[in-house]
Amino acid sequence: MGRKYIAATVSVILIILLLAGCGALSSAGKENSNTVTDTELIRYPTSLDLLISDAPNIYYGTCVEKSVDTETNTAKMAFKIADIYRGSFDGSITEFRSIDHSGIEKGRNCIIFCWERASVFDQTDFYTVGTVICDKNGTIFCNTASDCSFRNMEEARKYVSTYALEHPFTGDAAVLGDYCRSEDLNDIFEYSSNVFTAEITGDLGDPAPDRTAYGYKLLSNLKGKIDNEQWIVAMNGSMEVGKKYLLLLSNNGGGSSFFVITSVKSVLPLDSDDAKYVLSLAR
Repeated sequence: MGRKYIAATVSVILIILLLAGCGALSSAGKENSNTVTDTELIRYPTSLDLLISDAPNIYYGTCVEKSVDTETNTAKMAFKIADIYRGSFDGSITEFRSIDHSGIEKGRNCIIFCWERASVFDQTDFYTVGTVICDKNGTIFCNTASDCSFRNMEEARKYVSTYALEHPFTGDAAVLGDYCRSEDLNDIFEYSSNVFTAEITGDLGDPAPDRTAYGYKLLSNLKGKIDNEQWIVAMNGSMEVGKKYLLLLSNNGGGSSFFVITSVKSVLPLDSDDAKYVLSLAR
C-alpha cells in the first residue's frame, strides 16, 4: 500500500508540474505574440511624410494659367486655391514657379507644396512649387515621392491634410522678400548667407537674359561657408573682369555650384565707402 500511495503521489505531482509548464509556455507564447503585435504597430515616416513636414505652405487648387520658358524650363503658373492644408494664402502673391512641373496642366487639380520667394532680378514675389500631387490620366502622380500610392485625389487630399495637421512644420520658412529690393546694408548683410571679397576672373555668359555668371578668385571670406560654389550670378554688367569687389550673396542650397546676389545692392567695389562699412559689420 505504501508503494502504491507514493507512486500515486508522484503521479499527481508530475501532472501538476506539466500543467504549470503548459501554462507558462502558453503565457510566454502570449507575451511573444503581444511583442510582435506592438512592433508591427510602429509606423515609420514615408518620403511623402517627410516632404509634408518640410513644406511651409501646402495648398489644393486648380491650375488656371501655365507658360513655360523653353530656355530655362521654368513654368510660371497661376492657381485658384480651394483648400489650405498648411500656411496661409491671402491672394497677394499670384505667381507660382517650378522647374519640375510635368504633372501640372491648365485645368488640372493639384496638391502643391510651396515656398514664398522673391526674385532680385525681376523684382517679383512668387511661390516656388516643389512637390506636386495630381490625377494624371487616371493615375495619382507625385513628382518627388515614390511611395505616393493613392487610389484617387480624395484619398490623397485626406492623407496630406491629416498628416499636415497632426505633424509640425520642420522645414526652413525663410522668406526671400523685401530685402531683395533693399539698399540697407545692415539688412542685406543679415540676410546674406555668404559675404566675401573677390577678384572677378571671367564672364561666363548669361544663364538667363537678365543675369550673368561670373568666375571669381576669393580674397577673404567674411561670412558663411564656401563649398562647391564656383561662380556668382549677378545683374548683367554689374562687375568687370580684373576688378575687386565685396559681395553679399546667397547660396542656392542643395550643393549648388553658384552664388546669387542677395539684393540690388549686393555688389560693392572693394575700395568704396559701402564696402568699408560692411567690413566693419563683419568684424
